[in-house]
Amino acid sequence: MSDEPYPVLANFLACYLNQDWPDEYETAEEAVDAFVKDDPKDVIASAKKEIESLLESDLTERALERLIYSFGCYYNLSYDDRTPREWLQMIARRLDRTNS
Repeated sequence: MSDEPYPVLANFLACYLNQDWPDEYETAEEAVDAFVKDDPKDVIASAKKEIESLLESDLTERALERLIYSFGCYYNLSYDDRTPREWLQMIARRLDRTNS
């Protein structure tokens, strides 16, 4: 069993936004949509809960960014002109909208 506190989120980011993500998807949003299409609803719900937990934490933007990258995410957060917190909020909203 992993000690990773955010295992579903880490897996999503490592699988869908890894170093090869630009070869498969035009945007991060498209990668999120693929995750929703490919994975069961309970996995998507778990990812959203983990994102909400991160958003409720007192981590600084820099700490959030380091954590996101530590999961194996190769998406450059500066592409969106959003903070790491805003980027995670966008993903959570998209998971809600596409998982309905």
